[in-house]
Amino acid sequence: MSGSGRYVAIGEIQYSRRDPALEDGKLLYVKPAIFAHDEPIDVRNYGRTNPKYPHEPTTDQWFSESQFESYRALGEHILWTVSGTTGAQAAPASIAELFNRAEAYLERA
Repeated sequence: MSGSGRYVAIGEIQYSRRDPALEDGKLLYVKPAIFAHDEPIDVRNYGRTNPKYPHEPTTDQWFSESQFESYRALGEHILWTVSGTTGAQAAPASIAELFNRAEAYLERA
């Protein structure tokens, strides 16, 4: 576990370099991570007892309930953190809004 970091990065896909008629795009890269500050306690506890989490190999597709729930809870935490919402607030209504909120999240760094 590290002390600080960001869950996402935004990249630019330069389609126009291949074909000037095409519009450039964006890529939202999401990296599951535990930064040991505000993740749910059950997620941090699972990580303490499973050192490879959240980067366990996918060769074993049989997940225990606790493993599945830890990944699900971490993904939910990342989405709420990046989008700047909580369960009581509205989630992004569109992909464009998610990108806008992710950019704002990165600016708060």
